[in-house]
This record gives sequence, C-alpha cells and structure tokens, in this order.
Amino acid sequence: FLAHTHIPTIWDESGTWIENVDWIQHLDGSLEFEWELPNKIRFGSRVIPDATGAECEMWLTNGTSEPLTGLRTQVCAMLKGVPGFNEQSGDKKRLDSPVAAIHSEDNKRWILKAFDHCGRVWENPRCPCMHADPVFPDTEPGETVRVHGRVWFYEGDQIDQEIERAKARFGG
Repeated sequence: FLAHTHIPTIWDESGTWIENVDWIQHLDGSLEFEWELPNKIRFGSRVIPDATGAECEMWLTNGTSEPLTGLRTQVCAMLKGVPGFNEQSGDKKRLDSPVAAIHSEDNKRWILKAFDHCGRVWENPRCPCMHADPVFPDTEPGETVRVHGRVWFYEGDQIDQEIERAKARFGG
C-alpha cells in the first residue's frame, strides 16, 4: 500500500480501488486513522502532540493466514511551508540512524524525527523532506505489532547530545 498515487501498487495492478480514510482528531488533540486492505491486513497510526513535538505510534494487524515479514514503511516529514526549513537541499540535514534532523536556515532551530525498528533514514533534496522509516517486526496471523517514534523541535547548540539521547531511546 502506498498513500502517494504516482507509484503503482499491487492494488493498482489488480484494478482494486481503495477508499481514502481521513484522520480523526480527538478532543485531546491527537490524530488517528486505521485502514483495512482487501487482503485483511489492517494498519494505523496515532500522533499525540506535546509541548515540543509529537509522539507517534504505528500498528499493523495481520489478518491473513500467512506470516508477514520485512514490511517496510515510508514516513515522510514534508518540510515545504515550514518557515526556515523548506530549502530544497540536503546541506542542512543530518542522517544518523535512527534519527533524521534538519536545521533552520539561521542554524538556530532543528526539527528531528526518529523511530524504533528504523530500517532507513534518508532525504530527498528535490523535495524538502526527511525520513526515519521503521520496519514492522515479523507478524504472525492474527498478531498486531507496533512501532513508536517522535517528531520534535530543538533549539540550542547541543544538537549532538540531542541526537545521542534520541539514539539511546530509539535504538540507534
């Protein structure tokens, strides 16, 4: 499954249309969605805001009769429109798995992103974005697995220490 529409998926190839599912905003400010695919795989995400960013949780439930292995995610932090962070360049980004980070044009502020079970950190200089993409643990039929992450803001000159704290938390 791919939320972007410019890359064909197995559902496109089989002519299966998948309806869009919108995020639900809860009274506490958190956002959540869940999708069930035609093959009975369910997945979802929850984002819980706090004072410096947001905690993230993603889950996957295997509704098939076969184990699922090696399921990679692609979680894009789109930076276009974020004042001071939307330059189309990789020069301001640091990729230190499981952390992806970018500093502002004035070098005073950072946006960081990290996930446990991170399979890949990367960026696309043609599109002001950055990724810390988790891989779901292998999942037996009927089992639900979860990965956790965070997107947050940092202001200061101790970015190396901030990245090390994130690596300790998320398994870098």
